Amino acid sequence: MQRARVTNASATGPGETAIGGPALKSQSLADDVLQGGEVVIVSLRPHVGAVLLRALPFVIPMVLAGCAGLLWLGMSRGQMVGSFGTLIAMVFAWFSVDWSLTRYVLTDRRVMVVRGGSGFAGSVVRESLLPTVHRISLEHSVRESLIGLGTLVFVPDHGGRVTWEMLGRAEDVYSIAHDAIERYGRGRLRD
Repeated sequence: MQRARVTNASATGPGETAIGGPALKSQSLADDVLQGGEVVIVSLRPHVGAVLLRALPFVIPMVLAGCAGLLWLGMSRGQMVGSFGTLIAMVFAWFSVDWSLTRYVLTDRRVMVVRGGSGFAGSVVRESLLPTVHRISLEHSVRESLIGLGTLVFVPDHGGRVTWEMLGRAEDVYSIAHDAIERYGRGRLRD
């Protein structure tokens, strides 16, 4: 079996760099998810701000409940900070682990959402072959717009969308992904 090639090659031409820093953290993760001879164009994580944005809907009610407990239930500040502070820390820890195990990968053959890494075997959660992708869109939810993030949606012929959520520099990633699909997906995009 041919070993997967891990690189930071750009879909837009020689001398240009892809976004995302090192392609994949370890060769073992690359071996888990890449096929022989597959070249990584972009490998990145959601923006670290995704941790905050995903945790806020859980944290805000906890803070309100803590204030209510302080005002109406007669809890001491120490009890409130100890109990609700621990819960809030656990919520942020949960979303931080989720963030650290999620990676978005674009190769010369596929677009993928990969889960795992840092000692865990990587596995492809969702993927689509580039020749089947007929549309790519850049979307901004209200939450994402607050801190300048965006979401890329890859729409293949077979209906199963591949979504890269909460990306920093989403316009740059969109441009690289669009060019890669035009180049390796045989120019099938319909705008």
